[in-house]
Amino acid sequence: MERGAMASNGVNGSPKTCTANGTCTAGTGIQGEFNLSNFEDGVLSSAFVVGLLIGCPIFASLSKSYNPFRLIGFGLSVWMLAVIGCGLSFSFWFIAICRMVVGIGEASFVSLAAPFIDDNAPAKQRTAWLGIFYMCISTGYAIGYVYGGLVGDHLKWRYAFFGVAILMFPFIILGWIMKPLQLKGFTHADRTKASNSVTTVSDAQGLEVSAVKAGSFTLKERFGQETPKNSSIMPQAMSITMEAMFIAVQNLSHLR
Repeated sequence: MERGAMASNGVNGSPKTCTANGTCTAGTGIQGEFNLSNFEDGVLSSAFVVGLLIGCPIFASLSKSYNPFRLIGFGLSVWMLAVIGCGLSFSFWFIAICRMVVGIGEASFVSLAAPFIDDNAPAKQRTAWLGIFYMCISTGYAIGYVYGGLVGDHLKWRYAFFGVAILMFPFIILGWIMKPLQLKGFTHADRTKASNSVTTVSDAQGLEVSAVKAGSFTLKERFGQETPKNSSIMPQAMSITMEAMFIAVQNLSHLR
């Protein structure tokens, strides 16, 4: 929605124009207030994209170590502060930097929301959920055009940024307080546990062999015993297997 508002005529406005006879018309919106050239106006849109491209790989990488919802909450907090900064901007370069930070903050949501939906949506409805998610992005963009035009007509363009920052605030709170949920394969604790497990298995291969050998006498004794005529072989085999596992676990615990 913020991107649509930024691109709307009510917020982006039009530059100051002068006719051949010297009659000048005051500009409107951001272009009019900062007297932007076409190049500078284009830089404002490009700055957002640059921030988005920088932020996406950063947040995707951090999701391996931190909870994605907390990252989204942090990113949207940065987004809200940067949007407010756009509303308070006093020069072209200040609003350009704020637009870049807006892109970095939005990257937290763009890069993590879709994988979360893919992990948690029902298998039969996964594509529909992803379709709705991307449809909402385009819908928000379209609503932003109307919103920016209305605010620009009745209030100053700066209020459009303040309005979307307020609308985002409840979602920021949800990102910070919701129960932590992890993306599949991106849980830091699980990664550490898996790494430790691999090390333990690698170090304990010889130990397991020794443990089985150590318990072999018990297995031989058990097999050497006469099996009652009316007893079942399966329960006895299970008991022997459990005993061998217990011996191996005991040896492992002593080593630790």
